[in-house]
Amino acid sequence: MAESFHRYTLSITKDLKARMDRCPEVNWSAIARRAFEKEVDAMESMQQNSKLNQKVLARLRQSKLDAEDNSYKLGLEAGSAWAEESAEFSELQRLGRAETDLEVMLERDDPAWSVSLVLFGDDAERDQILEFWKGETGDEYPSDSFVRGWVEGALKVFRAFEASE
Repeated sequence: MAESFHRYTLSITKDLKARMDRCPEVNWSAIARRAFEKEVDAMESMQQNSKLNQKVLARLRQSKLDAEDNSYKLGLEAGSAWAEESAEFSELQRLGRAETDLEVMLERDDPAWSVSLVLFGDDAERDQILEFWKGETGDEYPSDSFVRGWVEGALKVFRAFEASE
């Protein structure tokens, strides 16, 4: 079955029209049709990719939230365990005194470092801090969500101790 065509009017410059007139053997409609098809195909592909990308972005956002939530929970457990098993009273006390500033600290570029300075003081050595967090996380520097959970877990134990005194 023959394809039906629709007439479409284009505007071109006089200079381009004169140059096209010097090439009478060229089927300008066919060239324009192919260019339109190519552009429409590209636009449709972009729209399809955009829908796909939205799905991918949504999935990855959810994955990130899940990872942060899991990291927070692991931090909460680790902070509680640290406070219950190995923390010194003075460390918990410093953490407790800094509680009002902790929210600001946890929003900084490196909350683990900020919390470490509360625990060990401003003269803490880098290796000491790295070793501490390695002990808390198992083998890596903690994520921000881990540190947030860790602080909350440690403070929960400290507050329970204070309430029992």
